[in-house]
Amino acid sequence: MNYREARQFIDRITMEKGSVPGLDAIRTLLFKMGNPQDKLKIIHVAGTNGKGSVTAYLLSILNKAGYKVGTYNSPSVFEYLERIRTDGVNIGEDEYAEGITKIKEIYDSMREDKEPLPTAFEIETALAFDYFVRKNCDIVIAEAGMGGRLDATNVCDSVLVAAIMSVSMDHMAFLGNTIESIASEKAGIIKKNCPVVIYNQDKEVLDIIRQKADEVKAEMVVTAIPEITEYDNERTTFSYCSKVSGKKYDNLIITLKGMIQVNNACVAVEIIEMLNRMQYNINDLHIRNGLADTKWPGRFQKICDRPLIYIDGAHNPDAVKRLSDTIDMYFKGYKKIYVMGVFKDKDFERELEYIIEGAEHIYTVTPDNARALDASELAETINKRRDIATACDSVNMAMKCATDDTAKEKNKSVIIAFGSLSYLGDVVGCIKKRLL
Repeated sequence: MNYREARQFIDRITMEKGSVPGLDAIRTLLFKMGNPQDKLKIIHVAGTNGKGSVTAYLLSILNKAGYKVGTYNSPSVFEYLERIRTDGVNIGEDEYAEGITKIKEIYDSMREDKEPLPTAFEIETALAFDYFVRKNCDIVIAEAGMGGRLDATNVCDSVLVAAIMSVSMDHMAFLGNTIESIASEKAGIIKKNCPVVIYNQDKEVLDIIRQKADEVKAEMVVTAIPEITEYDNERTTFSYCSKVSGKKYDNLIITLKGMIQVNNACVAVEIIEMLNRMQYNINDLHIRNGLADTKWPGRFQKICDRPLIYIDGAHNPDAVKRLSDTIDMYFKGYKKIYVMGVFKDKDFERELEYIIEGAEHIYTVTPDNARALDASELAETINKRRDIATACDSVNMAMKCATDDTAKEKNKSVIIAFGSLSYLGDVVGCIKKRLL
């Protein structure tokens, strides 16, 4: 198969199977591939929000220390192949097609033998593990796609370090309707005698995770509270004392914005301290420079200065609340114009609670995805609360309306496009054509 045919195969599997939690099919597939996951040194990351950010921090730090790093994350923001990378470089189209072609042969034999068939996500997870082996990665950072216990990434019998980021209500149809059930699913990545670093969060979540850690005799470290010493629109300076090593880091700098990013950086620091305990060689300068140089596209990312435009992949209530907190932190006194596109299976009405009162106007769009909520329905929901929403036929139309609004504003204003990651690439594309 060529790349187009490989993508068509994956798209067909997606339509046929969707999401099916469970590990039997991927374990069978990986066994037939020679269990590439067992040949890798893996950092496994789960959580509702923050997985991508901590992965970006770790990649930057480990690269500074000279390690070759594979990263596996989803969904994509700007390019489909960005979900499988080595040292920040996407897997190539030819490499993707070659890997999928080999897996399809195994898939077809599994179908003939009437064995459980893997989902598209499981196939790409297997592809990623095999690719990282062939690329001789020193360390692989694998993000759980959904949940943890039954996620396709949870097939490694041992990992270097596990991490659980912020846990909140999302994917309830698969993970349960209570925060305790969701936390329990996330905690399913914890392995026997494997250390786990936990983002500092609500006690009810920590108690569930601690119970699992105690059960399998895993060392559990909850991050400490950092001290922010300075922040502006360009960077945040903070100090942090590691719970793992006791080392005090003064005046660490990050350019990713918001308090949540400081907390995510603290998780990365603790994971690095865990690795150093395992005889990895990562010094203070690697940590400082790695944090300062971290980039994570699509997460409160400035894409234009005039007018001022940010994009953010906040796609569940907890993430939108944190987005709102970040906006309040950096843009007091600004007129706030939103572009919003969401999936219908998300709790978008609760998301609105965090942004609707402070919004000057909200332009709604329909993301290009079968799960998308129609822009008109979203605008109607908003206007029942406050008459400030306009449904747009396209992302281009929404961004034109939003930028026209800023031109009329005499006061300072900012445009924030947020929601489903699936349409943010279109936002960047139309801004480049129109403004940059």
